[in-house]
Amino acid sequence: MINRLYMQWRTLEWVSLLGDSLYYLALLSYASKLDNPSLAVMIVTFSETIPNFSQIILGVFADSTRYRTKKFFQSGIVRGFLYICIGLTIFYTNSIYGILLIGVLNSISDLFGKYVTLCVEPFIKFIVPESKMERALSVNFIVTSSISMFAYFLGATLISITSIYQLAFINAGTFFVVAIGVQFIRPKLEKIEQQITGDKHDNLNKIFIHIKESLKDLLKMPEMRGLFFIATGLNSVAITIVPICAIFLAYYPSSRIVNISYSIAFVQGLIMISGIIGSWLGATVLKNLSTRVILLTSFSGNLLFVLLLFLQQLWLGVFTLLFSILITSVFNLRFSSDIIRSVPAEKMGTIYGCMDTFFLLVPSVISMIFMGISSINLNLYIVTVACFCAGFILFVSRIKVLYK
Repeated sequence: MINRLYMQWRTLEWVSLLGDSLYYLALLSYASKLDNPSLAVMIVTFSETIPNFSQIILGVFADSTRYRTKKFFQSGIVRGFLYICIGLTIFYTNSIYGILLIGVLNSISDLFGKYVTLCVEPFIKFIVPESKMERALSVNFIVTSSISMFAYFLGATLISITSIYQLAFINAGTFFVVAIGVQFIRPKLEKIEQQITGDKHDNLNKIFIHIKESLKDLLKMPEMRGLFFIATGLNSVAITIVPICAIFLAYYPSSRIVNISYSIAFVQGLIMISGIIGSWLGATVLKNLSTRVILLTSFSGNLLFVLLLFLQQLWLGVFTLLFSILITSVFNLRFSSDIIRSVPAEKMGTIYGCMDTFFLLVPSVISMIFMGISSINLNLYIVTVACFCAGFILFVSRIKVLYK
């Protein structure tokens, strides 16, 4: 059983996630109805994407932060007021300048949210015993995934019965609830944060040294270097799955279920459910499965998926892929747990920021290459990804550090 403080802390983060996810779909819907919908949607998309590229610096600032619980409380207040400003902006204007201001406010809110998440993430090392780490991470993944799915449906429902500016005020309320919730567990969290020591990184030289030392701590274990390389390969293929299914459905209408939109939504839903099940199994019945077997199964599933695409058996390929995603979720859970156990708490913000940026940029670049190839010829994509997966299968079967 995971302790009570962990569940209280995570519940506040889950409420913040609900606030983050709830408004995105509604904001896209609002932007698409403005006079210049393409530009408006692009502004909203950029406002969601830009904060992702600042996570390394945010991580350094988080590691330098002394009063982490105080920042947690302040984030709820600040983000609540930012969404009140967004609601007022929508109420008084529906121009492209208004959506630009909304995009800026949304980015500031996301930046503050990511910074505070990096501040408080090290608490897990002091709240959860190492023996229960994978179970705790599994619970967090299952709930966050479920909230993400639920939030899109809730946002779509609320926008149909309320106005977009009223929804902004509702969203602001979720962040104020977080601030109030922090106050109830503040003494316990402040006692934990006193165990996290960290230096002040107040110039570029100190920031650079801290990033370098943090990465050195992460990569000093040979198996961690290998797992980073392997995780990059898995993520690179995973990013292309839904777009490739969409391309296939465009070429082969007979494979559609009802229509192309419903078919893609069905694929996305199955993938998310498979990931949730895999995360749960990874902390229970599959926790003793060897890492090598997990990775060989994952890459073999991806290889079989593209081969079934070649045979024009999309749905058989998708259901084969679901097993691969389930097993990949077991690997992701184990990988995250190993990182938390291995790195010092005072460097977790920077390490998490570097990892998030790495897994955003590198797999995205590789997947863009794959998608570029698919735009030339779908079969060429299949051959390329098949060779890519086969290469990783060979690498995993030979790398000795995975024998554990």
